[in-house]
This record gives sequence, C-alpha cells and structure tokens, in this order.
Amino acid sequence: DKDPTLMLCSDQMVKDRTLMLQNKKFHSCDHGCFKYEELGKISERLKYNNQTVTSTNVHKIPSTVTISLSSDCNLSCVYCVPDLSSSWRRQVKEHGQMGDNNYTPFNKLQDALKQKQRSSQTKFLDILMRAIEINKKHIKRIKFTGGEPLLNSTLYDLIEKINNVKIVIISGLGVSDTQLDKCLKNIKGKNV
Repeated sequence: DKDPTLMLCSDQMVKDRTLMLQNKKFHSCDHGCFKYEELGKISERLKYNNQTVTSTNVHKIPSTVTISLSSDCNLSCVYCVPDLSSSWRRQVKEHGQMGDNNYTPFNKLQDALKQKQRSSQTKFLDILMRAIEINKKHIKRIKFTGGEPLLNSTLYDLIEKINNVKIVIISGLGVSDTQLDKCLKNIKGKNV
C-alpha cells in the first residue's frame, strides 16, 4: 500500500530477472516461455532472444506488464494448463491426469471461488494499477491474459484507467458473438 512500485520490483521478480539474464529457467515462467519451448513452439523469450539486452538492471521498472485477470476460460488448448484454464481444470478433475496436466491443491482452491470472486477487482489489482499509474513513463505496454480475458468483468474498467500505454489482449476468442461484439465496442478508439 505504501509503495505500489514494489509490486513491479518485488524480491521474487528481481530473482526471476536475474535468472532470465542468465538464460536459466525459473518457476514463474513454467507455464509461459519454457512450456511453449518444450512443445517445440516459439516463445516470447525466443522471439526476442537475438536482440541486444538493453539493461541488466534487475531493479528497473519493466517496459511490459502482463496481467492475468483470472483463469476462467471456455477452451482447453493443448499448450495451456489447469492453473490458467478453468476448462482444463474441469477436464482433469473429471477424467484424471492428462499428460503433465494434473488437478492440484491450487486448482481445488481456484474452483472453490465463485466466478465473481475470481474476476472481481482485488486489492492486489488496485495496488498494481496504482503502480502502473505512478510508473507510466517507464511502462510502454500492458498485456491482459487469462484464462480468457474477454470473460472478465473488470477488463474494460481497467482499460479505461490506462492512458498513453499500448494495451494488448491475449485471447483465444473462446467467447460468444455477443461477448466479442461487446469487447469490440468497448475498446473502440482505445490504444488496444
């Protein structure tokens, strides 16, 4: 609360950035770049791997902030996991482990929350949005992911609060035509 900027440079993030600069795998990216690479796909890490590192300062405010809004999702994509997809959680809960996908205590906790609780604006998100506002001169891009971010009721409120920053929405478009039309209407004229 006292220093929202710490949200962008927590001890864990500093440790992760240190390992990232050493090109070493770390837990925070288990379901991101390394998961894609294990499947033979091009990850964000590999996409930018040939570029010159412009900063080795692990305490620097990131130029891109990725916000996972919730794990609510209508799809069970092959590259995803139960932690990030409520659909995957239902699959492994009903049918048992599928490949590396397993129903974990964390998944059980996620399922215990009602959808409104999973997609409501939390104190954590409030602090993160304040940190972004305070540091907007350093932040160039905000990426919203999920689950399926288009299912999240707070997405459009968050977009309204963000000025002068490019917004990227990572979506599998696993939503109804009505929901997609609502999204397109809400982001019209925004830097999305």
